[in-house]
Amino acid sequence: MPGALTKQPEQPAWFKQMLFEEERPDLTSKSGKSDLANEEVELLDTFMRGREEMMPGDLVISNDNLDEESREYSRYEVLTKYNEGRYAAIYIVAKQTCTEYVPI
Repeated sequence: MPGALTKQPEQPAWFKQMLFEEERPDLTSKSGKSDLANEEVELLDTFMRGREEMMPGDLVISNDNLDEESREYSRYEVLTKYNEGRYAAIYIVAKQTCTEYVPI
């Protein structure tokens, strides 16, 4: 991908702790600081990033008429994850279409 980094930049040691305090203020104390240890924040960060991930074989349906007589749909099948950032990921997908065959 043009312009993509080959190696992700290093994050400061305090980055995930500060990000956690911003994303989940309900889990911080009244002073705004988290009482969790760095290992716990790391585990929570890994969990939060992993639960939104699409897996190979997942289908994203963009159009489906749900008609059994004349089936038409457009969907995308996730093949693999290409790259990811904090708030977005790039996936390689295959488009699948089905239209009713009408002989001429």
